[in-house]
Amino acid sequence: MGPVVFTLVLASAVLHASWNALIKIGGDPWVRLAMITLLGVVFGLVFLPFIPFPNAEAWPYLLSTIAIHQLFFIFVCLQYRYGDLSHVYPISHGIAPLMVAFGAYMFAGETLSPQGIAAVVMISGAILSLTFSTARKPDEGKAVVFALCTGITIATYSVIDGLGARTTNDLISYIIYLMVLDGLPFGLVVMFLRRHVFMDSLRTN
Repeated sequence: MGPVVFTLVLASAVLHASWNALIKIGGDPWVRLAMITLLGVVFGLVFLPFIPFPNAEAWPYLLSTIAIHQLFFIFVCLQYRYGDLSHVYPISHGIAPLMVAFGAYMFAGETLSPQGIAAVVMISGAILSLTFSTARKPDEGKAVVFALCTGITIATYSVIDGLGARTTNDLISYIIYLMVLDGLPFGLVVMFLRRHVFMDSLRTN
C-alpha cells in the first residue's frame, strides 16, 4: 500500500467515525442520518453535470450496493438506538475487515500473505476488544445483533464496490452516482415518516 492510498484510508476512517459520532449524539438517529444522506445527495448533484454517465457494466454493482446501503442505514440507526457508540461501533467495524478479506478472496481472487492475514486478524481482534465490558445494559443483546448486521452490510457493499470500481469506465462517476442514488430512498422515506420533527432538526443542526 502506497503512502497516498494509506493516507486516503486513514482520512476515510476519521471521516467515517466522525459522522457516526454525529448520528449518535444528535438525538433521533433516523433523522440525523437522513440529513447526512440527503446532504450527500445535494453535493453529488452539484458534480453530476460534469461527469459521464456510468457504463452499463457498472450498473449491476451500483444498484446492488445501493440496495445494501439501505439495509446498512437501517442497521446503523438501530445499533445506535440500543447501544453506545463505544460499544457497537467497534463491533460493526471490527468484523468487517475479516469479512472483506474473505469476500475479496472468494469474488475478486485477491489473496493476502500470511503476514497480511495475521495483521487483519490482529487489527480486528484489537478493535473488538474495545467492546469488552463488565457492565451489561438491558438492550445490550439487541445492540450487538444490529452491530453485527451493520458489519455484514459494510463488508458486503465494500466487496461490491471493489468489484464495481473494476468495471466502471470512470471511478469518479461511479462514486458520484452512488452518492446521489443511495441517499435518496432512505433520506426521503425518513423525511416523510419523521416530517413532524425533520425540519426542526434541520434548522437546529
